[in-house]
Amino acid sequence: KITGENLWRRKVTKGNPVSAIVAGNYLAVVSNYSSIPFDLEILTRRGSSIDVFTVDNGERVWSEDIGSAISTTPAIAYNKFLFVTDKGKLHVYKGR
Repeated sequence: KITGENLWRRKVTKGNPVSAIVAGNYLAVVSNYSSIPFDLEILTRRGSSIDVFTVDNGERVWSEDIGSAISTTPAIAYNKFLFVTDKGKLHVYKGR
């Protein structure tokens, strides 16, 4: 039964969440960020980070800074976490 009770709350490692996906007892959150070194727009760096939490208690079990932005929705299949970066690079990570 859904009660509306807040079970847990966590901050992502970096940036603003743009996508989330659940598989089994895990929640994977993709967040995008940008930084502008020396206040020079031409040097703007865009990237993404991924955080994986347990659904039950919100424990962060893995995080990774991808370095390149992710605009597509990630997928989880066959115990793998897959996504494509804006630079066209396919990443596949093995699950636990």
